[in-house]
Amino acid sequence: MAAKIAKILAAFVDKKKLGKKLGILVLSIAFGLIFLLVLPVVVMKSMGNISGNSVAPTIDPAYLTESNIKAHMSDSNREKVERMEREGQEIETKMNELGIKEQTIKAQLIYMTEVDNLTNFDADAFCNLFLYSTDDKALLDSINQNFGLQIDYEEFMHVYTLTMNSTINEYMFSDTDTKNAADLAAWADNAFISGWKYRKDCYGEKIKEELVRCADEAGLIEGYLRYDPDNKKFGEKAVVGYTIKGDASAKPEVKGIGLYSEDNLGVYIGNDQVVYASKDNGCVIKESFSEGHWTKWCTFDDIRYPSEIGGR
Repeated sequence: MAAKIAKILAAFVDKKKLGKKLGILVLSIAFGLIFLLVLPVVVMKSMGNISGNSVAPTIDPAYLTESNIKAHMSDSNREKVERMEREGQEIETKMNELGIKEQTIKAQLIYMTEVDNLTNFDADAFCNLFLYSTDDKALLDSINQNFGLQIDYEEFMHVYTLTMNSTINEYMFSDTDTKNAADLAAWADNAFISGWKYRKDCYGEKIKEELVRCADEAGLIEGYLRYDPDNKKFGEKAVVGYTIKGDASAKPEVKGIGLYSEDNLGVYIGNDQVVYASKDNGCVIKESFSEGHWTKWCTFDDIRYPSEIGGR
């Protein structure tokens, strides 16, 4: 795991010029908040002056344990980590209370990257900005204004997309015990947010040589059917069956229904938006339903839908 992260950093540090901040974000997702403060330093020192074309160094995974790292922390660093753990948990709790838990990772990433500039941190005030902002640009402008920060929108969104692509957002699921329409819609939207690429016969696993997740038309739906949120793993191959219900123009306003055309399957996520894996665009895209090419609406055979529209 550690060597893999070093390779990620080697591929992006020079190329994207994000330096230590990128290392912090990637490592925080991979190892958890406790490693946030010290692991970037460990990795950066091990990497030395490598360039994007250099062979990435290896790091002894045996060293990267919570107890060992804590034992080597200074008192001030330990206090900082404990503060970050506490306030990171406050963010998670508050985002859940506000009903926007799917944005928890985004909130924690902003907090992590700006922690040195956030004195007397107020989790309630911070999280409420996520509830009322209309888009990410407005959100960051609001955070900058309210907390006296200077977060660059383009830089943060690049790092956020990269970080989201490195994991599956555990906070997006409303019911991990069933395969349901609402969570399918959240899965599809998360694939778009995370910048998944298009690749034939893929379903959301990460392609090693590209360091990104990929899916094809049916694979976008198959990935949700195969993914186990509790174990955070993809299971055995699943067949994406669907039942045509009617013309697309007569679709119900239900998140997670399918949209069909002769060459693709899409997932309706509400608010006139459809997400699907596009071969022509080379990635998972989101588009307006009213501007699309969909001819029929359908339900997916292994997804639970509201009783009024039928399906499983």
